[in-house]
Amino acid sequence: MSLQENIKRILKEESQKKSPLLKIIKSVGLYDFMNETSLSYPQIRSKTGELSREIKIQYLKDVVKDLQQTPNELDLTFLVGSIPLKTIDAGAKTIYVEYLTKDNDVLNVHTAEFDFEGDVDNFNSMSEDELDDETLNVIVDQLALNLHYSNKRY
Repeated sequence: MSLQENIKRILKEESQKKSPLLKIIKSVGLYDFMNETSLSYPQIRSKTGELSREIKIQYLKDVVKDLQQTPNELDLTFLVGSIPLKTIDAGAKTIYVEYLTKDNDVLNVHTAEFDFEGDVDNFNSMSEDELDDETLNVIVDQLALNLHYSNKRY
């Protein structure tokens, strides 16, 4: 058997191993799957590889639905703390995710921009369609990590 055939065979076997787990996650949702299995997000990713954008968006919607403090709103500052997204202006300002909302089944991410003295300079809101993959990954990674280790739900 050639090297190329061996690689194809191994990749096929690996994808078949991951497929049943991904099917379960897609059917029940990542949030419920994590609650029921007590697996952390990094453990799940090590078994499945990178999860799809749809699974991540649904995860955030399910978190909002389950942990909301007011209808369709989850205040992260109260629950797990603000999630830092990035620094701008040579480190003079930092953008944080402050809360998540769900309106007509559309996820919205609300951010605040703080200057180095801690004063708010700007508020912004993005719908799920406006979220770039890097921002989405940071939010899901940090929220899943904070929820898992805070023992709030897991």
